Amino acid sequence: MIKLKIKIRLEGYDMSRDKKLLKNTIIYAIGNISSKFLIFLFLPIYTKFLTPSEFGTYDLIVTIVALMVPIISFQIQEAVFRYIIDENSSRKRNQVISSAFQIAIRNISLTNIVYIAVVYLFNIKYSILIMLYFNVYIISELYLQVARGLKKNKEYATAGVINTFSNVFSIILLLIILHLKIEALLISVILGFLISIGYLEIKLKLIKKVNFFKWNSVMNNQLLSYSIPLIPNILNWWIMNVSDRLLLNYYIGIEANGIYAVANKFPSMLFVMSSIFYLAWQESSITEFESKDRDSFYTKMFNGYMKFQFSCLFILLSCSYILMYFFVDNQFKDAYFYMPFLFLGAIFSAFSSFYGTGFQSSKETKGSFYSSVVGSIINIILNIILIPMVGVQGAAIATMLAFLSMWIMRIKQTKKYFRIQLDYKTLISLTIITLIFMVIYFNVESELIRITTIILSIVIAGFYNKNLLNLVFNKGYLRRTQ
Repeated sequence: MIKLKIKIRLEGYDMSRDKKLLKNTIIYAIGNISSKFLIFLFLPIYTKFLTPSEFGTYDLIVTIVALMVPIISFQIQEAVFRYIIDENSSRKRNQVISSAFQIAIRNISLTNIVYIAVVYLFNIKYSILIMLYFNVYIISELYLQVARGLKKNKEYATAGVINTFSNVFSIILLLIILHLKIEALLISVILGFLISIGYLEIKLKLIKKVNFFKWNSVMNNQLLSYSIPLIPNILNWWIMNVSDRLLLNYYIGIEANGIYAVANKFPSMLFVMSSIFYLAWQESSITEFESKDRDSFYTKMFNGYMKFQFSCLFILLSCSYILMYFFVDNQFKDAYFYMPFLFLGAIFSAFSSFYGTGFQSSKETKGSFYSSVVGSIINIILNIILIPMVGVQGAAIATMLAFLSMWIMRIKQTKKYFRIQLDYKTLISLTIITLIFMVIYFNVESELIRITTIILSIVIAGFYNKNLLNLVFNKGYLRRTQ
């Protein structure tokens, strides 16, 4: 009898790591894509029931909370993931989890006291909802990162889906039916976090694992030495966003901020895809950091990732006018002109994050500080220069150039951890195609050319991502041998 053996091969390359990365990406996508794309799918509702000023105000609240969370939490959720993912001892894992919760709860409690005093003095609107928002945000992130560290990826994904359904129900009830405006959006987010926390507690039973009274100074210091240097890195993303919004508000007005916020929602699809892949890549990069063929593995992954990101850019550029027509109210139509540079900014941000895993894998997170600070400074300076000159477009260009500078810096910084061989030939060809698509984007209104561009973008995406498609459908890599 002839026995058929199926071997997964690619020029002698072991595909098991690729499969694992793809599997984790899909699992994380299930947990994140529903909640992340909820913002996009509900964009027609937001722009119908909220004015540009109201939407701009809500967007500003979300942005400010995004600033508060890493400062309050000390990014301890990132540390707990890194320290338990490769820890086999359940006792040590529980010590890490206990220390992380102790630090988080202490910081939240102190912040709440200060926040209440500030509210008493300055009478901040939506103050109670804002406080609840950042409280449950931090606890939710901690639960999610513990789930990832314990390799409970399915539970992580399910929590994301639960959060999404809660948001959908709350928005329908509070915004569409009860017309609560900004309050509706804040309450829906808070409820989503609370319900997902409840689900993860049922599954993980973390309260039983946490010793709230035994303070382990050695473990706490270890976690903080890892997490605190990550704060500037996270704040950089906030500065990239909030400096745009604050300076737009200062130079032009709150309505410009609302339009810019809508323009950012479409590039946020790229950020969503990047963040999903980053979660899976973060896990793979840590587990493969000590492998002998690390550099070749990282090189293969990045060059494939680069092709995928640019392919998504081409499709989004060609389809943007359709998305604007169906998903955005006419009062926000100017957002269309600010999206291309924000798309590019999202891509450069993704590349920067890919290289940034080197700092986490090596546990030398201080390295991320320098590129983050430089990127933030560049963004602020360019905003101050460009917004008065070219208006809202200046903020988009500043964001793109700031993320590009971060990526270039990290290429140089991470050479001591790994050496990725960039496929410059492919990068140059993708850059040329991008320029052609942007010329069409800004100058062509012919429906025939636009439809042709959509078809062309799909063909180009298929061409550059043949290996990924083969991996997904298990074709080309499957070789039968007798």
